[in-house]
Amino acid sequence: MKKNIKENVFDLKDIYQKLQRLATVIKDSNDAVTLQDLEGNILAWNAGAEKMYGWNAKEALHMNVKDIVPRNKRNEEIELLNKLAKGKFAKSFETQRTYCS
Repeated sequence: MKKNIKENVFDLKDIYQKLQRLATVIKDSNDAVTLQDLEGNILAWNAGAEKMYGWNAKEALHMNVKDIVPRNKRNEEIELLNKLAKGKFAKSFETQRTYCS
C-alpha cells in the first residue's frame, strides 16, 4: 500500500529526530568518536577525541588518520582501511595513537 505525503513527512521527521539524538550522544560522549573515509581523511571529530588526542576538531578535520598513528602502527592502519574498503567487518582491537604535543 502506498503511503500518502503526510505519512512520508511524519516518517522523515521521526528519522530526523532519531538522527539528532544519535548525533547528540556522539558529540557529547567522553569517548573519542571519529569518522574517516576510506583514504583515512578525518571527516568527524568529537569532544572526546579532542580530550584524548589533543587536537581540536578544526585542526583534525584537515588531517588524515595516519597523522595520529605512530609509525610502528601505520601498516596496521593501512590494512584496516583496505579491509573496510573491501566491505569486510573490522573486529575490535587495541592500538595506539599519538597525542598532540
